[in-house]
Amino acid sequence: PAPGLWNGIMRSLVSLWFPDFRVERFIRARIKTGRKPPTKGLPFALVESGKSGLRLIAVNATARSFGLMRGMRLADARAQLPELLTEPHEPEEDMNSLLGLCRWMERYSPWVAPDPPDGILLDVTGVPHLFGGEQRMMAEMRQRLAQYGFSVRIGQGATLGAAWALARYEAKDIQSLPVEALRIDGTAAKTLRRLGLKTVGSLLAIPRASLARRFRGETIGENVLIRLDEMMGVRDEPLNPLNPPTSFMAHRALMEPVIHAEGLEIVLEGLVNQLCRDLEKAGKGSL
Repeated sequence: PAPGLWNGIMRSLVSLWFPDFRVERFIRARIKTGRKPPTKGLPFALVESGKSGLRLIAVNATARSFGLMRGMRLADARAQLPELLTEPHEPEEDMNSLLGLCRWMERYSPWVAPDPPDGILLDVTGVPHLFGGEQRMMAEMRQRLAQYGFSVRIGQGATLGAAWALARYEAKDIQSLPVEALRIDGTAAKTLRRLGLKTVGSLLAIPRASLARRFRGETIGENVLIRLDEMMGVRDEPLNPLNPPTSFMAHRALMEPVIHAEGLEIVLEGLVNQLCRDLEKAGKGSL
């Protein structure tokens, strides 16, 4: 099928982004285990070791309001805000929690995949009507996740690239998105901006050959054209779910070609009966 289509139906991909996932996961874990979480309203950060000492890996909204941000050296952050509370980052626990959320999101689709470190991807093609439509389905997602202590931003599109970008960047349409929304690395984004190419729309106005000559990096994050094609549906980007649906197949080897309709019907009947038995054994089926 063409990218963006599934059996002739426009695909519906959803990207969940948890902007404060690490901090919210830490707080939720503290509450679940009966330990005291960081005091609400006070500046708080998770830290990890780096080449030049401890750095902030995640900060809460209060810390951000004082100008602290991810990547700052802890010493610099403490000099700016002495009352900053900190705890060690727990990356393994973050990943386990993200995978747990993926399992929980399978209530909305069997095609769910983690998007580390703080996102989840879903293919909900043909699903939203079961929840009253896309808007109601996404509203339910937000509400249920909020009950678990997670704030989320949701993007929906016909491609993974579009859904991912719309979850993370505010824009009225895809062409208005900044070039960073293409999931390219920082160096490629800076180069584009130096050339005056600041939005996805400005890239679409450039001839493909020119873009390919200038930005055909060896890694996918460097290759602007690949990322642009994925977002626009020119190039397919598969979603690899945690639990790929089981494929059921039946085949029959024949000594000679079937040249009569009656013979073909007999073969097809046998294949269908075999599939039915396999589906019944697995507890699968449809009407």
